[in-house]
Amino acid sequence: MYAECERVEDAYDVFRGMPTRNFVSWNALIDGFVQECGSSEDAETVFDGAVGTRDLVTWNSMLAAYKDEDAFNLFLEMQGFGFEPDSLHFLAEANDAKMSTNPSCPDNRTPYVVRKCVALLQICASSRFKLKQIHAFSIRHGIPVTNLDMGKHLIYTAVSLSVPMNYAHNIFTQIRSPNVFTWNTMIRGYAESENPKPAIELYHHMQLKPDTHTYPFLLKAVSKVVDVKVGEKIHSLVAKNGFESLLFVQNSLLHMYAACGQFESAYKVFELMPEKDIVAWNSVINGFALNGKPNEALTLYKRMGSEGVEPDGFTMVSLLSACAELATLALGRRAHAFMVKVGLNKNLHANNALLDLYAKCGTISEARKIFDEMRIERNVVSWTSLIVGLAVNGFGKEALEHFKDMEREGLVPSEITFVGVLYACSHCGIVNEGFEYFKRMKEQYDIVPRIEHYGCMVDLLGRAGLLKEAYDYIQDMPLQPNAVIWRTLLGACTIHGHLGLGAFARARLLQLEPKDSGDYVLLSNLYASEQRWSDVHEVRRTMLSEGVRKTPGYSLVELGNHVHEFVMGDRTHPQSEVIYKMLVEIAMKLKLAGYVPHTANVLADIEEEEKESALFYHSEKIAIAFMLINTLSGTPIRIIKNLRGLLVKFGMVLSISAIKETDEERVFRAAKSKGGYLRHLPSCNWLYLSTLATLKEFASIKASKEHRFPVPKPVDCNRHCVVISPVQDTLTSFLEAFSSPTCFDHNVE
Repeated sequence: MYAECERVEDAYDVFRGMPTRNFVSWNALIDGFVQECGSSEDAETVFDGAVGTRDLVTWNSMLAAYKDEDAFNLFLEMQGFGFEPDSLHFLAEANDAKMSTNPSCPDNRTPYVVRKCVALLQICASSRFKLKQIHAFSIRHGIPVTNLDMGKHLIYTAVSLSVPMNYAHNIFTQIRSPNVFTWNTMIRGYAESENPKPAIELYHHMQLKPDTHTYPFLLKAVSKVVDVKVGEKIHSLVAKNGFESLLFVQNSLLHMYAACGQFESAYKVFELMPEKDIVAWNSVINGFALNGKPNEALTLYKRMGSEGVEPDGFTMVSLLSACAELATLALGRRAHAFMVKVGLNKNLHANNALLDLYAKCGTISEARKIFDEMRIERNVVSWTSLIVGLAVNGFGKEALEHFKDMEREGLVPSEITFVGVLYACSHCGIVNEGFEYFKRMKEQYDIVPRIEHYGCMVDLLGRAGLLKEAYDYIQDMPLQPNAVIWRTLLGACTIHGHLGLGAFARARLLQLEPKDSGDYVLLSNLYASEQRWSDVHEVRRTMLSEGVRKTPGYSLVELGNHVHEFVMGDRTHPQSEVIYKMLVEIAMKLKLAGYVPHTANVLADIEEEEKESALFYHSEKIAIAFMLINTLSGTPIRIIKNLRGLLVKFGMVLSISAIKETDEERVFRAAKSKGGYLRHLPSCNWLYLSTLATLKEFASIKASKEHRFPVPKPVDCNRHCVVISPVQDTLTSFLEAFSSPTCFDHNVE
């Protein structure tokens, strides 16, 4: 009586004075606290004291007091005590009200149990376990998955929780007449899974007319399978059905074309968009950045700013990726400053992109600083970026130390991490350790070696001069060696002067990539280094007869807000006249300093003077002259090249450094081999042309000698090396010509 009259405190006093209590008294008090006072805490206190006297009504009363997670947990506990809530009273009036205002819920004609199960799925769908509990409950109470309302919500919840798609598929196949929502949910689930192809197959079997939500999910699947032909067909259907003007459909089309490498189509969709949101800008910028068009990415970013669109974290990651590809350090630093200003510097992905930028631009000190500032936020990508950056920049031993630190912190290295580790071993000349890491990768971390890892091992042996061992290793590989593997061996043969094996490697390359001009050049250089001019001419004649043209080399430098491009003999630049005057001046000073150009790899049918002239008009030397004219003394110069530079250029550029009286770093980077085994890494290591780098070069040669590995001939270093001497506590550079191998060996030792 007291409880029903909303006098719960009086009811509680009577309850405490009762000599004996049964389930009726307990239930009345709990129901009073829940229904009249809305006090779930007081109801819970009474409920906890009712152990041993609880019946179905007790549990249902308590369930009515709870919402969401608490209701579900009590629901599971109730079943554990043997009570089956057959009428599902636990979903109280609040949940019914919530359900009735949700347009996605079934209408009032839907059976009561189905409505309650659907509501449970909506409020408690935070774990796979709960999903399956509700599914099992519905089956026990006679609700089969063939019921459209039950089935579609089970599928929706399963897809939202990323449950393996076979679970959702089994339910889907049992629904007699799935509606568009259910088809869309299945297409979405497959599109977001690791196997997106069934999404396209489902679309082809769809028996209903697609709606506006169908195509974005479908286009996402097409983006992942990279099938532009299917994408174009879907685009035509989008236009036919009148959905092309919808912003989210346009964004999906844009992303699909960018992911498929169809930049013209992506850009066309982008330009036709009347309104471009941040998603559209990011899709195009990211597409350009990730697919070898960093210049276009930077141009679009500048346009984005001029149109007043504020970048977000995703924009900055894409921008930094483009800056890393072009080595535009100044723009990257401005992006970094902007990130700090707007608070994006606390974003893990953005920090990883920053770390990658500084590593690829050769500014390892800044990469280390970013890494140190990340502290507890580091993930495997952070460690891998630093390890790879250190390895390709000549800090192999430090890279290996960081790998050990990473292991000590309990992180599991990835496949790419081990590429960096093996790369570091290769450049440190530590063959045995390299094989030990390769073994650990397989046995300790259960990583199946990929062609990238085998390529690193061939490079490890080749750099050490163990050419026969490298060849034997290739022969024993469980994978079929690709062109990059044989090209690595050919490069090692060129450095160490092994004609027979070099020709054999070239023959294998001819079978795999007969039109690659770089392989012909490598073999030609190998013959030229041994003065075998007839063979050099034969290689050149073969190139002509096969229609193989040498890939034009170009060099890029950043000055101000612009990237300048130069090709060999380029005279199109507005400053060409001054640039070539600077080149002549440098050439004269180099000769006076004793520099002798190494012309062995230049065609033999021109005069020696012409050979020297040709060497001085290479694209990177034009770029150097341009930067020397337009920058202050001591300013670091960073040049990105599309082709690998020859070792003989090392001494020449160091000589320029000496003549211009600067000990700042001169950096080159090659950006070739996108499809090769270094495609996940900076494709070629930076070569620091600085006092520190010169010392490291000598250290590398000494390491080779200590391990009894062959040392490249003096001619490979242009017979000129920069020797670093401390003068009044300052490192200065000057040239010293090594006229004989004996003199060379003496200085190395």
